[in-house]
Amino acid sequence: VRESLVPTRQKHPAIAVNDAGYRLIVWGEAPGFVAGGTLNLQLVDKTDKIQAAPATRDRHIADYSAAAVATLEDGSFLVLY
Repeated sequence: VRESLVPTRQKHPAIAVNDAGYRLIVWGEAPGFVAGGTLNLQLVDKTDKIQAAPATRDRHIADYSAAAVATLEDGSFLVLY
């Protein structure tokens, strides 16, 4: 799993797997009682090799929320935050 740039809480993971066996894991970095934290994600292929994923440092999960992920019919992933 991608390491945080600074030691912090990592909470509320969600995972989706597409037909090709790719897994996208999403979670919140440094969430608080109200704050959702910063979105983080990791893409893993069917052989458990970590794949490149877009940077999410500037993506903040809405207050009182957590990240969610789903697969689409074409095999891509949809991340909601």
